Amino acid sequence: VRSLEPADRVAIFEFDRDTRVVSEFTSVSAENISQIETLISHTSDTGTRTNLESPVSTALEYLKTAARPEAIKVVILLSDGQMDPDKDPKVGEELLKKL
Repeated sequence: VRSLEPADRVAIFEFDRDTRVVSEFTSVSAENISQIETLISHTSDTGTRTNLESPVSTALEYLKTAARPEAIKVVILLSDGQMDPDKDPKVGEELLKKL
């Protein structure tokens, strides 16, 4: 986060089975960098299932509708790497194919 430039903007999502917006796009500034770090550190990691397709799809759609057209678009996904949205492992395998 500390390597972001003043012209950069950040949006934060959290996810488990579903994806939720924690913070809409926020411009980066010296004044709010610690607030952005706090929002990231307070995202929840208590879900019982993880659907990685949901945050990727949500982030890509969000970038299409809310990002500046000329901006370089980047998605950073922090996860334990487990794709287990359902007790049935085939559900996760099918969602991974979409990615």
